Formats: sequence, C-alpha cells, structure tokens
Amino acid sequence: MTDAILRENQGEIELSCPTVGEFFPAVEVGAFLAEGQLIGHLEVVGRKRPVFTPAVAGAVRVTEVHRGPAEYGQRLLRTTPASDTAFVALAEAAEADLPAGSRAVRAPIDGMFFAAPSPDEGPFVRLGDVVADGQVVGLVEVMKFFYEIRSEGVSGTVVRVDAASGEVVAAGAAVVWVAP
Repeated sequence: MTDAILRENQGEIELSCPTVGEFFPAVEVGAFLAEGQLIGHLEVVGRKRPVFTPAVAGAVRVTEVHRGPAEYGQRLLRTTPASDTAFVALAEAAEADLPAGSRAVRAPIDGMFFAAPSPDEGPFVRLGDVVADGQVVGLVEVMKFFYEIRSEGVSGTVVRVDAASGEVVAAGAAVVWVAP
C-alpha cells in the first residue's frame, strides 16, 4: 500500500504521485475523501499498487483528477476543503444502517472475493456471527493464489457483509462490517 504525497497550495490540497507509473483513478471529480481512502492504482513495471489518501486535515472534495502516465511528484488529484456539514451528511447516509463504532474489515489486495473456503462449505462469517481479532472472514484470489482477509484489530459482531462470493473487490474495499 502506498500513500500519495500531500502538498498544500493556497488553500488547495494536492495529492501527488509517490513514484513513476501509470495512474488509474478510483475517484471522480466531486467525490469526498478522508484519510486512508483508496484514490486509485498506480501501475509500476506491470504491477498495480493501490494509492491511498495520506493524513489530511479534515475532509476534502476532489476538483481535478489525472489519468494516465505520471512522474514522481506529479499531481494526481487536486482537492479543496469540504464543508463539514456536506461530508458528515454523506458519511451518515452511507453508514446509516450501521451501529455506532462499527469498523470495516478490508480487502488487502485487488482480486476475486470468496466468502467460504470452498464451494461446498459454509461462509467464514455470516451476519450476526461474533468475530475475534485476527479471525479469517474471507479470501481474495489473485492469479490462483488465495490471500486470507483477517479481522486485524477488529472484534465484535458482524453487522453487514458488503462483498459476495465471486465478486471482484479492490484493495482497501470493505468486505465485512463489525460492531463492538
């Protein structure tokens, strides 16, 4: 995982390329961003690497997006501070059905999500199951290799499952939500 380079310039915040490569954005103009959010993928020597927002001062709104080849330090996104009320309203709408304190268990890599260890077995977790810290909640398959998705630092009750077996997920995408 790689964080974009943060640069502030006359009230605007620029997220710049951390290395040379081809940038494939995962956000559009008008999107709200917060710390740790996936902004796109950078292809470097044939490998796609996820790029995330670094620590930002509050929420920002995307005003410009770069696509294609990028040099080190080249601007990938231009943003402006978002009004707190607009960001809070958007976040509340997205998480309206989640209990307070819910945390996401996220995919570690791009690939095909599998909820069960094999087609003839039940899922690792179901809605309402209790999950312990470090427990496997799913698998991501990439080129015939399977990577475990573990609830690192997260324990509690599964309150929402966002990914279905056979669905392609992006690195950093929430697959399961857990409430304390």
